[in-house]
Amino acid sequence: MDTENTRDATALWDAINQHSIVSMTDPAGNITFVNETFVRISGYRCDELMGQNHRILKTDVQSPAFWNTMWKTISSGYVWKGVICNRAKDGSYYWVESQISPFFDAHGNIEKYVSIRTDVTAHKRAVDENALTQSLLATTTTLLERTQQRDAIVDLIPDGFVSFDAARRIDYLNPVFSRMSGITLAQAAGLDENAFSDLLAPRCSPARRFPGFARLRQHEVDPRPGERHVIELSVGPKPVLELTLRTSDTSSVSQILYFRDVTLETEVARLKNEFLTTAAHELRTPMVSIYGYAELLLSRELDPVSRQQCLEVVLMQSKIMVSILNDLLDLARIDERSGRNFAFEAVDVATLVHAVASDFTLPSGRASPELLMPQVPCSMMVDTRQTRQALANVLSNAYKYSPAGGKVQITVLPPACTTEAPLVGICITDHGIGMTPDQLSRVFERFYRADSSGKILGTGLGMSLVHEIVALHGGRVELDSRPGVGTAVTLWLPAANR
Repeated sequence: MDTENTRDATALWDAINQHSIVSMTDPAGNITFVNETFVRISGYRCDELMGQNHRILKTDVQSPAFWNTMWKTISSGYVWKGVICNRAKDGSYYWVESQISPFFDAHGNIEKYVSIRTDVTAHKRAVDENALTQSLLATTTTLLERTQQRDAIVDLIPDGFVSFDAARRIDYLNPVFSRMSGITLAQAAGLDENAFSDLLAPRCSPARRFPGFARLRQHEVDPRPGERHVIELSVGPKPVLELTLRTSDTSSVSQILYFRDVTLETEVARLKNEFLTTAAHELRTPMVSIYGYAELLLSRELDPVSRQQCLEVVLMQSKIMVSILNDLLDLARIDERSGRNFAFEAVDVATLVHAVASDFTLPSGRASPELLMPQVPCSMMVDTRQTRQALANVLSNAYKYSPAGGKVQITVLPPACTTEAPLVGICITDHGIGMTPDQLSRVFERFYRADSSGKILGTGLGMSLVHEIVALHGGRVELDSRPGVGTAVTLWLPAANR
């Protein structure tokens, strides 16, 4: 039986070898095999062809776009068919109807191309050569334009997608999906649903796995309100992708699987929930005190001293709640308007700093901040009200976090001569409890307080506001702090043009 199969295969190869022009190349397009028919029609000897590129036969009949389309097709793993005009060794032209097929190794990589051609020169010469050339050029141009248009549209789509043919085998996936998943068309082409699921599954995190085509298809037929199918990839930046399956009744496409990147949307939702939970907790703490002491005042007869103490606690906790609510409203306004309501103007820095220091209510027994101004006046282009609020927040922290006393300084740092946009620095320094590197890394988080003992009052929103205000000015905030030594906070803001 094996002998018979071998004899049939030999006969088949002899038939192809006698009537077709056959060649093989490596992935780079260099010739590794030619049959006798190839040698005869080209006029080159076999040793002259081996190791050469097929460009040795190239003519100017086909445009560069024609060859680009051919190479793009076969290097993407698809079979290309078309008619090519070649030049023989003696300079004569001959036409071949060609089919170039990529062959893959065990790892899904292209290992060679096999070309089978048929000589159609006699047929071509039966038609007016000039008319035929123009027709081919026009057709090639039209196909190229359509291909470029399709490719441009596909490349502009922000979502990844995988297309399946009528047999539900992958015939295309776009570059966006390849970038998302690391899966190439060469790896996926020809895979059915199960094989594709097996290929994608290892790339998904255990918490958000690929749900499978059955569930996706059921969702398309009978969608449940609010139901979403989401996976998280464990490759690259670990994107979170929402899946949607769309089926089709066309003969060429049976279904398309869409992958929409919802990483940012998911992170925003997480941060929103975390923020609301933290805000509710922070508001609940003073509210519990207010409720408890109010209930005590209503239910018991207290002596004047105890009654006064209860009222002071209620007042203090009420101020904390008002402060939290005001900071939340300020943050919400800044986030919503993104600085669009800022009124920028040239402001003298010394005048601004003096105003902030004068308006600041000093803690009992504390000295006013020491002001260190430059000899040469300088100005900034800022929103005065927002900048004063940011400075007041930092100044308040300087006093709160140096409860044992110590000097508080405000130093104005004039712009340095650099090629970048000049910035003026306002540095507020205290000699208080300072912060550890871990505390410094979290100081701009909303509701974060470096002091967790509860002895230092605050909302944990002040530095978040400072960071937002300075960032919307196009500036930056620098922090330098050491535990037990103190903290220096510098607001770098744009200098005004002179």
